[in-house]
Amino acid sequence: MHSTRDWKPVPLAKMDLSGNILGGGIPMSISELNELQDLNLGFNFLSGSISHFRTMPARLEHLSLNYNNLSGDIPLWLFDLPNLNYLLGRNCLSLNSAAVIHPKFNI
Repeated sequence: MHSTRDWKPVPLAKMDLSGNILGGGIPMSISELNELQDLNLGFNFLSGSISHFRTMPARLEHLSLNYNNLSGDIPLWLFDLPNLNYLLGRNCLSLNSAAVIHPKFNI
């Protein structure tokens, strides 16, 4: 029998928690998943802002937060993620109209 002390963390590349009736804000610890490439938190009841995040994993390619209750501004640093090709969808998020951006992905 193994104890929990023997467990080693496994690099997580994909996390799909869509449609799980999750509520509240998005946990800050998500930004610590350095190997994460695909994050799907769609079709939940997540609320609040994503602007408090200072970073997301650099390898992130797909960030699906669609059909939640998120609001506020989309942080401009998201547009600097080199591999991101899909972002958000169906929330009450906005872009700062004074910002000049050239997204490499679908908004």
